[in-house]
Amino acid sequence: MTVLRLLGSGSKDGGCPALYATDGDTLIVQGLTTRGGNAVLIPHSQLLEWAEPGSTITMETTETPALVLVAGTPVTDEVRARLILDSDETAVEVPRCGR
Repeated sequence: MTVLRLLGSGSKDGGCPALYATDGDTLIVQGLTTRGGNAVLIPHSQLLEWAEPGSTITMETTETPALVLVAGTPVTDEVRARLILDSDETAVEVPRCGR
């Protein structure tokens, strides 16, 4: 079972948007679903606020300057089942860089 450690969430109950560290060298980014399903939209300011010192997250800018697109691998069903996801939300796993 993947260990998840919540780094930050935009809601009191741990829902979207959220950033988790795993017990491996990856991060889980929870945000709004995009068309392809392998990326999420998350507020830029919160993502930077929650990132651990010295870490890097690869992201792209979007048409909305306040949001960033984070592309990664869709999370497993085991991880999905442990997240609080609304119908328009999903999560992706990305490498944790700079550790």
